[in-house]
Amino acid sequence: MPRKRVVSEPIMGDGVYDSRLAAGGPDITNLLRLWAYVTDVRDSYAVYAALRDAVPSEPPCVCITGVPGPLQVPGCSVIADAVAYAPD
Repeated sequence: MPRKRVVSEPIMGDGVYDSRLAAGGPDITNLLRLWAYVTDVRDSYAVYAALRDAVPSEPPCVCITGVPGPLQVPGCSVIADAVAYAPD
């Protein structure tokens, strides 16, 4: 089976995380913790590299775990759960 191309932009660059965080005031640099679940553990480094690109100075605590597929979104190979700080 051929390897799929890993695209980092949907992980951190599609505006979903940024828009949700912006609604609370902070931006993506306010991430405290990120859990990423990958169906292929070989994609783990690409997930971490995308996070380092989005938050280069102080990335949050990260846990990347391999899970069996399929995931809840058809065709998806990575699902992330993040916690961010939203100051008053």
